[in-house]
Amino acid sequence: PTTAKWEGNINVNKLGKYLQLNSVQSEEVANICEYFSTQMGRATTAKKDQEKKLHNAVYGNLKLMKKTLTDKQYADYAKVLNVTLQNKGIEVNLTYNGRIGNSFRFSIAPNFTWVKNAVEKLANGATEEINNNRIVGQPIGIIYGYETDGLFVDQAEIDAAPEQLVGKSSLKPGYVKYKDISGPDGVPDGKVDAQYDRTVLGSTTPKFYYGLNLSASYKGFDFSALLQGLGGHKRLIGSYMAYAFYNGGQIQRWQADNCWTEATPDKWAEYPRLETLNMNNTNLQTSDYWIRNASFLRLKNVQIGYTLPKVWTKKIGLENVRVYISGQNLCSFNSFYKGWDPENEIGTGDSPSYYPINSIYSFGFNLKF
Repeated sequence: PTTAKWEGNINVNKLGKYLQLNSVQSEEVANICEYFSTQMGRATTAKKDQEKKLHNAVYGNLKLMKKTLTDKQYADYAKVLNVTLQNKGIEVNLTYNGRIGNSFRFSIAPNFTWVKNAVEKLANGATEEINNNRIVGQPIGIIYGYETDGLFVDQAEIDAAPEQLVGKSSLKPGYVKYKDISGPDGVPDGKVDAQYDRTVLGSTTPKFYYGLNLSASYKGFDFSALLQGLGGHKRLIGSYMAYAFYNGGQIQRWQADNCWTEATPDKWAEYPRLETLNMNNTNLQTSDYWIRNASFLRLKNVQIGYTLPKVWTKKIGLENVRVYISGQNLCSFNSFYKGWDPENEIGTGDSPSYYPINSIYSFGFNLKF
């Protein structure tokens, strides 16, 4: 038997009158099949003509966007948040299809999106909701806390510093040193407190979304890869993930290797003095000391395949045989906490949930009879 195969896009709006019926007569079924056949055939012809024109050429699109959260389509969401939020940005998609000789073809398709969002209005005319991490003029998902000046190197630095969140008799060299940035009169007042010395340290909402699709084929071989990432945002993790000996917990290698010690009193050490900790410890207040750049680029997928020549496959009664190997989540490029993934949702409480993103390797066959 002869089998016809079509590829292409169909305008399903024209089929609405058929899709909405509870039942159709045989004549109507024939009309639907005829319509599909005609539309798919036209789309395939147009696609082939377009592919001929697009080899060794760049094409793409640019999209400017501006959306207010209280627009009609987001009204329910805005009501729940009690917020007016504006998003604006740029989206760019490019594709380059290339050909070298008659056998080697390749495609490079990068994409990039920049988004800026800001809270425009809060309920009851408020200008900030600190407990909900919302401030008018700032993006959603702000991190609100203290700025720091590294660690205390010695007792002399403790004595000369502004009053901290605990009395100086409770401070030790190697503890986090918080900055006095303001006071009741809008200038530093010689002591650090929650009312005047916390500020916006960053946002957990990404500003940049980017990716890259790569593909190539040469005779029977084919290759594809996908890279994707997020940027322009920060993450704060805590408890057992960030703090050594937290509630009697364990210690990670990066903490042991990069902590402040009396032998190496580094003001900018990656980890403070080693002690058993809990959330009441002065070192563990929300601050830029514990914030990390959460930007990353992940090699999401790679696949390499080989399609056997048809003269071989027909001898065993198969129309097509393709062998492939593939990998998912192969690696991630980032500057986050070592051993932790910035793409994962990470809790900061005493019972945080965390499940790592696994790498997956596959080997398989595609058989067509």
